[in-house]
Amino acid sequence: MPPASCPSNLQALLDEHVAGGEQAGAVAAVLHAGKVYEAASGSINVSTQVEATADSIFMIGSITKVLNAALVMTLVDDGAVELDAPVRRYLPEFRVADAEATEAITVRHLLCHTSGMQGDFFFAADRAEDTIANYLAACAELTQLHAPGEMYSYCNSGTVVAGGLVERVTGQSWHEAMRNRLLEPLDMAHSTTLPEDAIRFRAAVGHTLDPETSKPKICSDVYLPFSVAPAGGTMHASAGDMIRFAAMFLNGGRAASGRRVLSETSVEAMRTRQIKVPHPSNSMWWSIGWGMPTPSVLAHRGSGHGVYSVLHLAPDRRFALAVLTNCYSGIAVAESLSAQLLKECADVSLPAPPKPPRQQPDVKISKYTGRYENIGGRWEFIEDEGKLLGSYTITLGVDVDGYSREPSPFVAYSPYAPDYFVPVQTLPEEPQRGVGALPPVIFAGAESGGAASHVFMERRAFRRVA
Repeated sequence: MPPASCPSNLQALLDEHVAGGEQAGAVAAVLHAGKVYEAASGSINVSTQVEATADSIFMIGSITKVLNAALVMTLVDDGAVELDAPVRRYLPEFRVADAEATEAITVRHLLCHTSGMQGDFFFAADRAEDTIANYLAACAELTQLHAPGEMYSYCNSGTVVAGGLVERVTGQSWHEAMRNRLLEPLDMAHSTTLPEDAIRFRAAVGHTLDPETSKPKICSDVYLPFSVAPAGGTMHASAGDMIRFAAMFLNGGRAASGRRVLSETSVEAMRTRQIKVPHPSNSMWWSIGWGMPTPSVLAHRGSGHGVYSVLHLAPDRRFALAVLTNCYSGIAVAESLSAQLLKECADVSLPAPPKPPRQQPDVKISKYTGRYENIGGRWEFIEDEGKLLGSYTITLGVDVDGYSREPSPFVAYSPYAPDYFVPVQTLPEEPQRGVGALPPVIFAGAESGGAASHVFMERRAFRRVA
């Protein structure tokens, strides 16, 4: 049984994690045994020195994708949308560069990241009501990483398309639909999708670490392009509001007030695994909207300009937690605290990061060498003295403080399992993220002995190029 004190010591735990690293501020909320516990630590802005409080709102980044999926499911409940219908039934103007994929991509593909679209497309459309429509028009140039439904690859662009579908079906802007159909019914009074509304609250600003002082400083940018709001570009929320949203999945689709927001059928669909994730960095499966790091846990993470957040839900334990931070280095705070609380309060262990095995599998390195690309980055793999070496270059269409666009040094990778490699060297420390290693990679398409067709890194597919 979890200890009786859990999580009454939440404030002390959060203070300990924030004080233990170069961190601006953080808030946390936990739902345990029918009660909600909240805590705040540090500052929401190192320039003004305003303290973080439990009702402070933080950018939640890609956690927005879960809310966007739930928003689409309200339309499914209304009978206005079918999950397995082609997107073009509702958005006739939708198209990608591949004509067959244009006709084949379904609503479910968008919500499960299986559309095959180039995922990290950040189109800097202007701040206007038709910004998502402009984004959809620009998608006509996007190539496919894979055929629709063939595999999983994390896809920001597909989420924005789903947001455009919401606008067309409801006749409202995505922001209005989110507020009317989800935020207000769930009494998420400390949440907003509009940047101009954030000033109404005690709003945190994102920070990076100054490379000269290793102290947090405010990021030069606050939001991602407004056009990618459904994917996580602009939404702020308090940790308590994140728990109100998560609790809906414990209460059969009802808000704390008893008001029905989602049907029990939609809740069950969003809690059911849909596809295996090729790269087990954070999730082993993906459902509609949620990642699933274990069969009994739903989760999503979010990042943006100087923010990092996590939301976990353990339905069988009726447990939920949210940790929101406002610094790139917050990844260490959010992940460590979440793992500790899940274990101590819900007796749930998250998968441990892979390490090189003592006895390495016998693999043919030449199957994996070559160049792999997607719209956000490029991998180069070479063979040197029988070892696989990898170098990564960011080509993302949005600037992020502290992230170099120069190719990384080549790092040695060791085989962990068939087609699965983990780094055995670290890079020079990256102060903005507090990490010093490239992530594990998994190759696909080499099962029959031929050359790999794709490599996966942090749940994203990169396609082999000539």
